[in-house]
Amino acid sequence: METLRQDKPSAALLDTGRLAELQATGLMDAGAQPALERFTRLACAMINAPVAVVSLVDDHRQYFAAMQGITGWAADARGTPLSHSFCQHVVSDGVLDVPDALEHPVLRHNLAVPELGVRA
Repeated sequence: METLRQDKPSAALLDTGRLAELQATGLMDAGAQPALERFTRLACAMINAPVAVVSLVDDHRQYFAAMQGITGWAADARGTPLSHSFCQHVVSDGVLDVPDALEHPVLRHNLAVPELGVRA
C-alpha cells in the first residue's frame, strides 16, 4: 500500500469510461437511497461500527448514496472532496484494509483523519 498517492487523482479515477458508467447509474446527487440506507444500518449493526457509507467516487469527490452515523458538514453535503476520501484508493487498488488510519503511511495524512475523526 505504500504506492497509494493523494497528491493527484489516479488514472483509474480519471478513466472516462468509469466516469460515464458512474453517471449512468443516476445515483450521483440523487439523494438518500432507501435500500442502500437499510444496508448501511445493517452493516453498522452487524459489525458494531458507528459509521457505514456507500460511497461513489468520481474524479473530484466522493458522494454518499447512503450513510449511517455521519454528521456535520460531510452529512450535509452527502460526501467529501477527495482530500477526505479513503474510498478513492479502492477505485485504483481494490481492497483497502485500514485497521488504524493514524498508522497508515498514506492515509494518516488524509484530511478525514483530523477533521472527521476517521480511523479505520
